[in-house]
Amino acid sequence: HHIVSDGWSMNVLIDEFIRCYDAFEGGQTPHLEALPIQYSDYALWQRRWLEAGEQARQLDYWQAKLGDEHPVMALPTDYPRPATPSYRGTRHEFALDPALVDQLRAVAQGHNVTLFMLLLGAFNILLHRYSGQTDLRVGVPIANRNRRDVEGLIGFFVNTQVLRTQLSAQTSVAELLGAVKETALGAQAHQELPFEQLVEALKLERNLSHNPLFQVLYNHQPQVADIEAVSTASGLGLGVIEWEGRTTQFDLSLDTWEKGGRLHAAFTYANDLFEGATIQRMARHWGNLLRALVDS
Repeated sequence: HHIVSDGWSMNVLIDEFIRCYDAFEGGQTPHLEALPIQYSDYALWQRRWLEAGEQARQLDYWQAKLGDEHPVMALPTDYPRPATPSYRGTRHEFALDPALVDQLRAVAQGHNVTLFMLLLGAFNILLHRYSGQTDLRVGVPIANRNRRDVEGLIGFFVNTQVLRTQLSAQTSVAELLGAVKETALGAQAHQELPFEQLVEALKLERNLSHNPLFQVLYNHQPQVADIEAVSTASGLGLGVIEWEGRTTQFDLSLDTWEKGGRLHAAFTYANDLFEGATIQRMARHWGNLLRALVDS
């Protein structure tokens, strides 16, 4: 659960489990390097650092970046938004064609942006086309592990940021990607301010029917371990158990991740708002936009 862990932590946990299992299987005592700090040390450091002035500096940045208006993303839905959401969600997974991904990498390189920035730009175009809005706010999780001492810790470090993109039908691909790059780099330089502190400082009128500041999330993981391909000294086999039921805090989430040399994607959507066929069509439209970016 996110109260104690995050995606990065799971990789640490699996790696340490395998090393301990292999050692016990071989009749040896497992050897794990001593941790330089504990999670409580990090939490105390973060609190003191923010209180020393960093909180005010980063808050000033985000308030200037997001402005005074915080529009709700008006995606066309199949059902009216309920006053109190059920948080039931469904996930639609698909893989992108490897040849297309190679072309996207080349386009990203040509514009001097990362694949994440390119995919986020294409997602923003999709949201603009669907909503008709020109001022878009998308939530983006960030690992928030920018110090070597915390890389081996199990704990919840992830922070959620709000990336604002402004575009219109006249915005060129180069202009869009340049703006996305500037926003992403600025966010990375101001990643420590906890999301809940930003929400509190902006004094938003809370509404149970939708998430504050953003209703759509995008998460990209450059490299996800292929658990089923992991080799262990003891011959232990690992597999994945997929959950049937899902929950979601957001209207719509797009996840992309690279595993086994392929780029995978998934849309997770609120069952209160969307039919499965709608999201499948949206996934096809996003694929069309990616191909259009390659051809542009």
